[in-house]
Amino acid sequence: MHDIHQIRKLIRWGIPLYLGLVAGALLMTRHALVPMVQDIMSRAPVVRITPGMHLMPCVVAFGSLAIVVMVMRAIPCRDSLVKKFELAANLSVAASTIALLLVPVVSFAQYYYMPSIGYIPCNALQGQPTRWFNDWVRDPAWCMKGKTPE
Repeated sequence: MHDIHQIRKLIRWGIPLYLGLVAGALLMTRHALVPMVQDIMSRAPVVRITPGMHLMPCVVAFGSLAIVVMVMRAIPCRDSLVKKFELAANLSVAASTIALLLVPVVSFAQYYYMPSIGYIPCNALQGQPTRWFNDWVRDPAWCMKGKTPE
């Protein structure tokens, strides 16, 4: 696709779309992935694990590279320079595909790894938005219906 006029038309909605995607992935990384990893590393009393959250850094990388490639194609730049960024974007797509395929592996791994470091599963805590979130507590007495993770 080397039609500059068509690329410039697509860029009008493509850049805002990818900016929104990158912003959402950055927020999810900051407010869900980083605290989850920090809680596990610090052996917090309650840990909420969100499956699939490990995909967000890949989404940030792909979205950012897609914006760069769109702008480079619209300007137009040298093909050798664009090819390098397209290769990086393709590699980030491959990495996110692998991460997507690893979602079930991560889910099974948490049921193996979390009990080995002293956590038990708890699905009764308040604020659990869906059944796909997994709460883990260090003390079984904390797993009571209506209690908050705090």
